[in-house]
Amino acid sequence: MAAALVHPPLDYDPADKLKFEYATPSSRLWPTNYSKFSVNTMFTLFFGGEIWCPNTVTPSGENVGKVLRQAWINAYSYLASRLKDLDCIIGYDVMNEPWPGYIGLDSLDEFDQTTNLHLGPMPSGVQGMALAGGYTVEDVPYFTRSWPQPSKHTHDVIVNSDRVNSWTRKDIWRELGVYEVDEDTGRIKYGPKGKHYFKFHPVTGQPVSFEADFYVPFVREFQKAIHVALKGGKSGNWIFVEPIPNLPPPTMTTDDKFLESSEVVETEKLVYCPHWYDIRVIFEKVLLFRSTYFLLR
Repeated sequence: MAAALVHPPLDYDPADKLKFEYATPSSRLWPTNYSKFSVNTMFTLFFGGEIWCPNTVTPSGENVGKVLRQAWINAYSYLASRLKDLDCIIGYDVMNEPWPGYIGLDSLDEFDQTTNLHLGPMPSGVQGMALAGGYTVEDVPYFTRSWPQPSKHTHDVIVNSDRVNSWTRKDIWRELGVYEVDEDTGRIKYGPKGKHYFKFHPVTGQPVSFEADFYVPFVREFQKAIHVALKGGKSGNWIFVEPIPNLPPPTMTTDDKFLESSEVVETEKLVYCPHWYDIRVIFEKVLLFRSTYFLLR
């Protein structure tokens, strides 16, 4: 259903290219998942469940977003408490490559090709929701490799012709009114929430910032819990903060709320730690050093 790019089964037949076209390591590119349904849904629930999915709650009545974030922080706090007497540890990374999900997305019609790698079938936000909801989408854009742009839209494909439903219970996005489907024609359309649902705060109507409104508060809660867990120990309490992949580095001033300190939040213990990848080598699966060496000679 193009909800995520995953590994093929162990009994994969290489001849069955139509069903498992991403069977080789060079074709399984994780970054394409940043615009896929499963990753966006889970990150949206994690960071902003209370705002974007207020009715998605656990059997005890707690919103799933709060439960997920607290479980994450509790797990790392417990780990830190058990390792705090090891002086070889310098600190903890908040999260590997945090992603906003749908939060702040300008429109569910498309994803930004400059920040989201497109390869193979790449449903738009609303198409991904409908596919996961068990509907067939006949015009999913298909991207192939190119250069200097990583990929280009070459044709459209039909996805989920078997109408497989990803949800074991309710479809939260359809129930919320983000999208609707005409049962007679099968046509997908936006519900009352509309294609800009995640761009504006549902209550205030103001544009949202994933970093300022969701990520920074989470980082501060994480840092606070880790510093408490490490109190009295020998290990370092540096907190490593990763930015959203493929975005430029942030700018910070002494006026930013992120720099405010409190009893246990020590901002001098924050480390900005982005990742860097040689995208061309990863994408083409070849090293360029040899040709560069001969050119230099």
